[in-house]
Amino acid sequence: MNKIALGCLTALLLTAPAMAQTSAPVQSLSNSQIGGLWRASKLDGVNIYNNNNDKIGAIDDVLIDHTGKSLAVVVDVGGFLGMGMHRVALRFEDVKFSDLPRNASSSTNASDKPAAAITTSTAAQAAPVSTNSTTGAAIRTTNNMYPDHAILNMTKDQLKALPQVSYSR
Repeated sequence: MNKIALGCLTALLLTAPAMAQTSAPVQSLSNSQIGGLWRASKLDGVNIYNNNNDKIGAIDDVLIDHTGKSLAVVVDVGGFLGMGMHRVALRFEDVKFSDLPRNASSSTNASDKPAAAITTSTAAQAAPVSTNSTTGAAIRTTNNMYPDHAILNMTKDQLKALPQVSYSR
């Protein structure tokens, strides 16, 4: 019986260092580390505008892969009160997000805005903002952890012409 106990103890001692080496400690992130990130749940409903400042749709969902990388944005186009809605999936990197408030009374193209006004989805940074003394443009002052709006270089008709997406239930 001592040989069995000694064998089990030896096996345990030999495998313990191997088990300890393969598991990495789990670490949490601080508020300062997540401050510039966006909450996926807050992307739902973000309006999408084209370069002519026309509203062409709204984000309905974000699709991620098994590693957590955002791959697609599902956009609802057209419709009224849920009737006639056309839902399409776009590559996440094709949609540009802006932290700055959109000036509804302005008809300037998104490409005419200062470069700081537009951030790509991969370089999302929610920076505190105020009024630009040179241009008078509104600049975001709080970190809401979501963008103000998105910009896509397409028309509403071009979006509606894309294949419709349906979810399997």
